Amino acid sequence: MKTKLFITIASILIGSAVCSTNASAMDFNTTFTENMIVDDSRSSFNLGSCKDLSEDPYTVFLFLDDNESSWTETEVSEFWYNSIETGYSYLETEAARYGVNLELEKAGYATDPSHGISLKYNGIVTANLMEESVSHDIFDQAAASLGFSSVEDMNQYLQSYSGKSQVAYVIALDKPGRSYAYPAQAPSHNSLIEYCVVFSSNLNSTVDTSAATIAHEVLHLFGAEDYYDPYGTTPKRAELAKTLYPNDIMHITATDVNTLTAGAFTAYTVGWTDTLPSECNNADWWQ
Repeated sequence: MKTKLFITIASILIGSAVCSTNASAMDFNTTFTENMIVDDSRSSFNLGSCKDLSEDPYTVFLFLDDNESSWTETEVSEFWYNSIETGYSYLETEAARYGVNLELEKAGYATDPSHGISLKYNGIVTANLMEESVSHDIFDQAAASLGFSSVEDMNQYLQSYSGKSQVAYVIALDKPGRSYAYPAQAPSHNSLIEYCVVFSSNLNSTVDTSAATIAHEVLHLFGAEDYYDPYGTTPKRAELAKTLYPNDIMHITATDVNTLTAGAFTAYTVGWTDTLPSECNNADWWQ
């Protein structure tokens, strides 16, 4: 049975943002569709499987092996406590600053020979999506490894298992890489089951993936946007963010997460507040 495939962390000791292109921050459109409200000022909010971080989601961490890397039980445990627990504690603390009481429930699943589970990607997962073709089937292979016919089948099962309507997925690889997220970015993506991919250390570095990276990628799933212009499309916003939100979790991650904040616009994009910050009434922010 599928319930036997899932081993909780306790039992084994145990991821591109779309900005509005409006000319003015004062000129937004709100689209109403069935069970969905889409606001141009936070274009990824209330879309996909991770709609709103003001409500407690269930997060599933999938510790995936591939043809060149694999997790040991010790490595899973260390990553869990050093990066995941710290990153999630940070999210709860930051949410509380906006009056949101989050209690983030999570579980982790990894290869477990004693239960006949091999959580493995058949191939080599792309480490740098900026230079190589991304491994588009990574989520499908992870679900299949756990005995599910599809990602949708897995999500439906975990919604029932957890009692949560929102299930966030984080796929973790034990090798250097550039972490990324696949959030819903348009109303046509509303049925998308969102996930992110994180690596145990940074690309071309021996520095372990920080709790800040975990928090950053998970925030993407709920609508948060990058401020550092990773794709060269929002240079004016990136420059403005240096002044408005220099220590924002969506601006920088290569540091101690407890020195960072979730600024007013980040809070707005994930549903911790419904007030658009006045400092974002600037055409450069919406270039």
